[in-house]
Amino acid sequence: EYVQFPASLAVISRGSFSSCINLANVSLPEELTKIETTAFWGTAFREITIPATVTEIEDMAFTDCKELKKVTCKGNTPPTIGAYTFDNGYKTGRRLYCPTTSSGYNPLWQDYFESITFIDMTR
Repeated sequence: EYVQFPASLAVISRGSFSSCINLANVSLPEELTKIETTAFWGTAFREITIPATVTEIEDMAFTDCKELKKVTCKGNTPPTIGAYTFDNGYKTGRRLYCPTTSSGYNPLWQDYFESITFIDMTR
């Protein structure tokens, strides 16, 4: 149901938690730089925070995460994302939160979220 990674983890490997239907809570380490293909495909968590250090999220990393409704990206520059990184079939009610100082959350990101909200993350 819950995973806490070591602080030094840089990459979450391909398919690591694919189809872990009971995985409801994930705390990603601040050293993380990459989330590989299908890493969290089909998991049950409702929200996730992507650390500012993440520069890449590969194809289908969060596809079929039906309950995922809140994604917070801490980076001023968004990570590059692959094809179907998030499942646009579950876009309704899904919100993306990112820093007020950010730019580049382009149309590709907008395909996966009902809304994108810019918030002050310095508090």
